[in-house]
Amino acid sequence: MNNFFKAFRFVITTHLAALLVLSVLRLAQYLYLNDFVDATVSNPVWPAFVRGLWLDNVAVCYVMILPYVLLLFISSIIPFFNKYVWRTVVTVVIAVLSVEIALQAANLQYFKYFSNVINSSIFEWTEEAGTAVTMILEEPSYWVLIISGLSLIALFSIFIWRQSEKTLEGLLSEKTVVNYVDRLKIFAASLVVIGLCMFGIRGRMGYNPIKVSAAYYCDDYFLNRLGVNAAFNLLNTYIDNNRRENRGLNLMDGETAVREIRRDMQKGSQDILWQTLYPCNVTANEIRRLFLRKGKNQML
Repeated sequence: MNNFFKAFRFVITTHLAALLVLSVLRLAQYLYLNDFVDATVSNPVWPAFVRGLWLDNVAVCYVMILPYVLLLFISSIIPFFNKYVWRTVVTVVIAVLSVEIALQAANLQYFKYFSNVINSSIFEWTEEAGTAVTMILEEPSYWVLIISGLSLIALFSIFIWRQSEKTLEGLLSEKTVVNYVDRLKIFAASLVVIGLCMFGIRGRMGYNPIKVSAAYYCDDYFLNRLGVNAAFNLLNTYIDNNRRENRGLNLMDGETAVREIRRDMQKGSQDILWQTLYPCNVTANEIRRLFLRKGKNQML
């Protein structure tokens, strides 16, 4: 069973390392945006970090289910530790966890400007990605955060890859034959570990899986959102926005909606409710493009 324990030690090390990095970024967010804390109310800070670790574990479990299944469970049935399979799985895990870390790092500046955790609204900028990237790169103050975030991702990736190669070397050098009794023990242990990972994805017992609201514990807006994992929030808001009951109603096409709004604005109406465009399924980007197309002088 030596191979199983070696593989398990590597997988759990990767899991814990990801949680540590995300917790460090949460601490950085608290220190960087401490002015957002409501000084008029005394609220404990530690629950935000505990709940943040809870939601971080959910986000990490989504990724770690892959190595738990392929590197532990499958190997108990078919005793293989092919270096190509191993390295492919590790590469995918490092890549996805790096994206989670990048989102959590980017959330520092995102929250500073939008007072909210990164969510699916960022996809509205996909058509203007070049402009957004240019704006970010031209701001000198962003470079410190960008370099720090990339350095943290690089350190995490190098650490996990080295641990992976060290573990793989030990697995390939192991010449012992696994008998059926040991294989059965490995199979049972793998089922327990995978079951715990699946429970980690669900986040809690009960009928409904964990929601972002699990991070809320007080009346401070910032502390409630300090524990929200950016990747988890992005995934949940994207899924919620694409549910059938949450989709916009196509009551009016975009061109007609903008034409009506422009006509009312030309009449001097100062009470335009832009939210009325939502049922028409018109995004802010569509409105901006349609107005700019007519020229700046014709917007008002």
